[in-house]
Amino acid sequence: MSSSAAPGHRIILLIRLATWAGFFFVRATSPDDLLSRDQEKVGVYVLDIVENDHWLWQRDHGGQFASKPPLTQWVAALFTSATGQFHRLSLTFPSWFACLITVIIICAWTGREFGSAAALWAPLLLLANPMGIRAMLLARSDPLFQCTIVLLALAVWRCWIDGARAWPIALAGTAALMTKGPAALVIVLLGLLAAITLKKEERPPIPVRAIAIAMLLSLVVPALWLWAAQQNSGGQAVEKLLQQELFGHALGARMGANQQSWTHHLLPMGWYLSRLAPTGIIAIIAIIRMWRRPSHKQRERAAERFLLAWLLGGLLLLCIGTHHRFIHLLVILPPVAMLAARE
Repeated sequence: MSSSAAPGHRIILLIRLATWAGFFFVRATSPDDLLSRDQEKVGVYVLDIVENDHWLWQRDHGGQFASKPPLTQWVAALFTSATGQFHRLSLTFPSWFACLITVIIICAWTGREFGSAAALWAPLLLLANPMGIRAMLLARSDPLFQCTIVLLALAVWRCWIDGARAWPIALAGTAALMTKGPAALVIVLLGLLAAITLKKEERPPIPVRAIAIAMLLSLVVPALWLWAAQQNSGGQAVEKLLQQELFGHALGARMGANQQSWTHHLLPMGWYLSRLAPTGIIAIIAIIRMWRRPSHKQRERAAERFLLAWLLGGLLLLCIGTHHRFIHLLVILPPVAMLAARE
């Protein structure tokens, strides 16, 4: 597309909003699936806040404490209280609003690094796959977690490439930690491995000190919340969140019948090909093409490598872990969509 024929920012904004609205309408008018994938637990957590004012720590219908930090249920409870109604759209507000923010950011980021033609495709490729459309109205923390990872990755990218200030890293990191834990910090930092694939003379220096300080600052609020929750839960918070969830899911024993073979660790790769289709397939073509013929622009080459490192690093972490669910692939869908949009 020639520069003279490239669409303006307003047209691209309208397209991204229309794309999101179209997929939202499809999901909102379809049968709900709120009784699958532990979504009913999130509903109970939100009700525990709204009805019992348990903002610090929530229990499910079985009396078990929440297994994730509370940002998702906080946002849903605030929206429920503001509207005065508890229904499907209020319960899934963190998901569909996070998807809107993600679409806007991904489209703008893609347009800045790869041009207007790629920006036109980004919203469609982000949502037109089983994972993208499922995330639209999902009563789980995964869509909000995806959004916080996008915000964190963009903050790290701008700090590295543009020399921007690091305080957005601290804010996005705090949001990610309060949504689902420290995996976001690891995944995004893996994106910086792109630096080692660039030639020394074209490699922008990584502001290690600024990024490290921002990452450490992002731990403050979650640490304070965990300490308060530990006191409020009678000492169960650390065991539930750190021992059972974080370390248990990452390195715990494989108990399920389908986990006894080493091939269990390859499930995320199979899901990449099926659950992210066709976006994932197009992204593979883009990766092969860019590796054979990298962009002649220095900044664009860095963007290619950053997204590739984010994608491969996140996929590797998902494969290494013991606990596998296909919805976890949402953390790598943004770089997949951006690379596919460029292609």
